[in-house]
Amino acid sequence: MALLETLIATQTLAPPKLLLYGPPGAGKTTFAASAGAVLVDCENGAGTVPRLRRTPYLESWRQMREWLVELATATATNIRVVAVDTLDWMIHRITEHVVVDLDKKSPQEITNTLGTAQAVTIGPARSSSTSFPENCFPCSTRSRLAARRSCSWPMRPTPG
Repeated sequence: MALLETLIATQTLAPPKLLLYGPPGAGKTTFAASAGAVLVDCENGAGTVPRLRRTPYLESWRQMREWLVELATATATNIRVVAVDTLDWMIHRITEHVVVDLDKKSPQEITNTLGTAQAVTIGPARSSSTSFPENCFPCSTRSRLAARRSCSWPMRPTPG
């Protein structure tokens, strides 16, 4: 079968999708709770949000995937909204899975999966780039991350 014969010419309805972005404490998880979402807890920081249904803290991509498959295939449930807290942690766990489980490398070989915040100026024959390692994103405090692992998350630039 030729690829052109597989073109889709009909409309397919899909549920709406929403991505919330903001600093810690802005109310993203509270918003998810108010929408009746089930939270896929990849960060372990949502335990104090009232009326929030959430998974246990999921420490690996295998656990996250198991929950996502269960939520997507459950038939007789009242689950209409699923939220992921947070996508950057999920991406890091996927990277760990690929590097450690599939590629059989050591966890120390995992590089910063999301890069660092950089100010880049590109002009005639020059460019400059500066990393900001002091202010850890997304936590804004290094203590919570340091308790779990050495920080390899993107950095937020310091104002000024």
